[in-house]
Amino acid sequence: MKFRPYPGIWVAGAIIVLSLGFRQLWLNTCISSTEFEQSLDPDNVPVFIPSTIPDSTPNPTPTPSLTENATPENRLKPSSEPVSRGQEAAFRVSNQSNHPVRIAWRSRSPTSEPVHWDFAPQEGSVNGLMLSLPDTDLTLQPGDILIVFAQDGSRRYWGPYIVGKTASPTWNSQVEEWQLFVQP
Repeated sequence: MKFRPYPGIWVAGAIIVLSLGFRQLWLNTCISSTEFEQSLDPDNVPVFIPSTIPDSTPNPTPTPSLTENATPENRLKPSSEPVSRGQEAAFRVSNQSNHPVRIAWRSRSPTSEPVHWDFAPQEGSVNGLMLSLPDTDLTLQPGDILIVFAQDGSRRYWGPYIVGKTASPTWNSQVEEWQLFVQP
């Protein structure tokens, strides 16, 4: 009689594969249930308190720009006009800080995607820069949300700002545009 090991090998292989699969499923279930239980524990929730974070980055001295004369007299200044609540208009940004920043914009409209722009330190500090979208002009509307945060690891941020509800961005009625001043 000829010995045929093939059916035995197939059965043993199937048992090994099934046992490894069940073991993996069991481990995933145990790990995810433990993580879920830990996430319900209020003592494990991390709390972010901005006032306890020290500023560990030195303020670099601004390098003079060849295209802008950034003297304090020439800088664009925030207006003290009251906030206009119903204006849809263009948006100008002036980064007067010594940090590279990212400005994130979320439209009030639920169908639009969030957009962001990056600014170098002191970029647009004199006259500001008019922002636009890749395929169209940018129009801020009341209720739009803006937030500015430093990209140099300093953990600084400005905002969030709600157009028409918070003090910034300000409405400039002379040129009929919204203006945001990122100041140190």
